[in-house]
Amino acid sequence: MSHAVPIDAPPGEVAALVGAFDLFADFHPQVAGCEADGVEVGARRALLLADGQTITEQLVEDLAPGYVYASLGPSENMASWRGRIEIAPRGEHALVTWTLEVEPREGVDADALMQRAQGLLEEGLGAAKRFLERLD
Repeated sequence: MSHAVPIDAPPGEVAALVGAFDLFADFHPQVAGCEADGVEVGARRALLLADGQTITEQLVEDLAPGYVYASLGPSENMASWRGRIEIAPRGEHALVTWTLEVEPREGVDADALMQRAQGLLEEGLGAAKRFLERLD
């Protein structure tokens, strides 16, 4: 699944927030905290989700601007996942695309999981857009 949103802000400003592996909690409302051990390929982060879960991910590719990450263990409902956040300059603005591939855990309703994951993408990029465009 994928979601893209244009952001009316300088591409460098968008990349500095949305394209930073260690700043995920700074814009995503479903992430209460983010602890990363670096920002280079191989770095790991622990995300404390608003629902109390902690998930761990690893930076697997630097897209400059943007990155690719993958799960380091299962979550309550996903066996594994891999995501890609890309920031494409569009003149004085940016287009952010977030792609996510998920593998449900055994016994989890795959359709419900896909709907929840799509909502995660939309809510996260929507919040980043509002923040960067200073709409909130």
